[in-house]
Amino acid sequence: MLNDARITVRVGSDFKARVEKTAEALGMNLTTAITMFLFQMERDKALPFRPSITTARSGIAGLSQGELNAAVKGAVKADRERDAARGLPEARYDAAVNRAFLAYPDGRREYVDGNE
Repeated sequence: MLNDARITVRVGSDFKARVEKTAEALGMNLTTAITMFLFQMERDKALPFRPSITTARSGIAGLSQGELNAAVKGAVKADRERDAARGLPEARYDAAVNRAFLAYPDGRREYVDGNE
């Protein structure tokens, strides 16, 4: 049964207030954020971040700019491949005619204004 167990974590009240504000800014409460962490950990069978002994690294989330670029490119590629396998379109822009369109894996284009 979902939501039939409780996990208790003790943290400082100032820290809790700060992370509650962050969670709220992300559109959720702290319970939802922690639950998302746990689901991600269970799904990946790993922590949803890379633990490190070093106290600080440059870049976002402890990644160098090169590592961050590679991670984003890999995620975009995987997302595109998954969507193409499911027959989902990709949003693109045709600069020659100044119109946005959806590009389907079968080669079809559907312009956002409804005209072909």
